[in-house]
Amino acid sequence: MTHEAGNRNIRTVSPSRREVDLFVPPALVEPEIESILSGYASRAKLPGFRKGTAPKDLVKRMFLAEIRQDAVESLIPKALEAELKSVDLRPVSVPVIEEAHFEDDETLHARVGFEVIPEFDLPAYRKIRLRKAPAVVDEKDLDRTLEDLRQRAAEYVPVEGRGVGAEDYVAVEIQGRDLKTKRFFPTEKSIVLAGDARNEKDLEDNLAGMKPGEEKSFTVAYPAGHDNRKLAGKSVEYKLKVQSIKEKKVPPLDDDLAKTLGDHKSLEDLREKVKAALLSSREKESRGKLAADLLENLGAQVKVEMPRSLVEDETRAVLRRILGSYPESARLTKEQAAGLAAESRRQAEANVRNNIVLSRIAREEGISVSEAEIQGELEILAEANHVPLAKVVETVDKEGRRGDIEENILFRKTIDFLLGQAIME
Repeated sequence: MTHEAGNRNIRTVSPSRREVDLFVPPALVEPEIESILSGYASRAKLPGFRKGTAPKDLVKRMFLAEIRQDAVESLIPKALEAELKSVDLRPVSVPVIEEAHFEDDETLHARVGFEVIPEFDLPAYRKIRLRKAPAVVDEKDLDRTLEDLRQRAAEYVPVEGRGVGAEDYVAVEIQGRDLKTKRFFPTEKSIVLAGDARNEKDLEDNLAGMKPGEEKSFTVAYPAGHDNRKLAGKSVEYKLKVQSIKEKKVPPLDDDLAKTLGDHKSLEDLREKVKAALLSSREKESRGKLAADLLENLGAQVKVEMPRSLVEDETRAVLRRILGSYPESARLTKEQAAGLAAESRRQAEANVRNNIVLSRIAREEGISVSEAEIQGELEILAEANHVPLAKVVETVDKEGRRGDIEENILFRKTIDFLLGQAIME
């Protein structure tokens, strides 16, 4: 059975999945087999022959299956690339050779499966109605932010002439000893905020009033059900030493403080700049909420089969981001892990749907990204990370992230376009 080059049979398995039959004629197969055979022959070391001297016919008989498999892996990607280019199909998953065999006349026949972005009907997207929450900064917000700045400007001053009091920061050294085994625990040095509700009561009671350099011993009998299993059911004698005491001195909210916090002429100047910064932040939050509502509105109207490979890749990415917010020591129950997996899948499906819809709208509206815009984004990255631009460009190109940056810019521009067309209520 002979097939001419260019003969193809592309099947739609589902809206997002395609299969293509590829036929590579003997005129292309035979030279490839011969080339691969020559490589095997030059490396083969068979009984009775020095390396590279065994007859090709013998090498071919012994390694025919391997040679043909190499030919499949060499010829099929080239044939597939040509076929897809001729019909303008762009796989979004790595094509998989699902079946391959050589026919009687040495024609190579392979069936390859892959996923594509499916076609779908776009909803009316130019006049979406959105409710815009006003960006407002009230006096309470402003006062709260200024108080936070005042607290962060506090100094910690060594205490003189008195012992530990509430809200003092105390440098302590403490060591425990199991009274039953007489075994000492490691000495611990830490900073304790006196009066903090999270402190153990025994520590609080004994720490109160102690002065720098003072030492004290006390015993704690831990119940069998104590949260710390290493201490549960044990009686421990502690030796506590106060190394230093500092109290927090918060400066008054006045012109002098304002001048220390940056290029501010007075407290009123600081208030105005803080208010402007808060307002800018609220406006960004409002715009972000509008963008989220816009995408949710569009996503609810679009019926599209999403490529499984894209959803699976995005699910892993979302899960990595979620787990990255957990402390390394955190241990999840099976129920928690299952919940995170389900939430990651839900977010991933929404993300993939949004990206598909935005890409389609960008194509419909002729929205594109220029090289100058990519360069501008790279400059922003360099400045934000305090890294030379050349280093950022090198890293981005090395990691193959330029396409991701271009896509992010495209999506931002498309959302800006849609928000500009939306009807605000």
